[in-house]
Amino acid sequence: MAVKLNLLPQGTSISGSLGKALKLTKMLGVIAAAFFLVFALGLSALFILNTITLNRLNSDVNTLKGQITALESTEQKAVLLKDRLSKIKTALLLPSAIPNLDKVNSLVAVLPPATILSELNVDPQKVDLTIRFNATGDLSTFMKSLATSKSFTSVVLTTFGYNPSSGYTVGVRLSSI
Repeated sequence: MAVKLNLLPQGTSISGSLGKALKLTKMLGVIAAAFFLVFALGLSALFILNTITLNRLNSDVNTLKGQITALESTEQKAVLLKDRLSKIKTALLLPSAIPNLDKVNSLVAVLPPATILSELNVDPQKVDLTIRFNATGDLSTFMKSLATSKSFTSVVLTTFGYNPSSGYTVGVRLSSI
């Protein structure tokens, strides 16, 4: 059996309106404590959820950074490859000087042994050459070979010189266009 103990003296009792106010305050305190607990739990849950979301986003960012780094190197290789291809295409579209070199080779092959080829510039449009001859006969033989050659459409004598110690110096421009 339960025994009720009243520790307040018998002569003091709480009046009706004060008692109601105390009961109401007690209920409001309990309700406020419950709301505080719910609010605290909500904030805790929100903090935990935001932390998990932040960690997931950080891992996604790190993954994307790795992918960007890989793509940067791939893109750089693609740009370099594209640049190389454009340079190769440009080089392939340029006319070649090799046919003119072959034509000049046939002329140079018939030069006498004492003749010195001092300069030779070959490009796709023209050939410039400078030759030193020791004798007049060698010079006339070379000029005859130029006159009978059908390899070049234009032969222009650019320089002609004579030095008693070195002989004749002849500069010729040959064009195949």
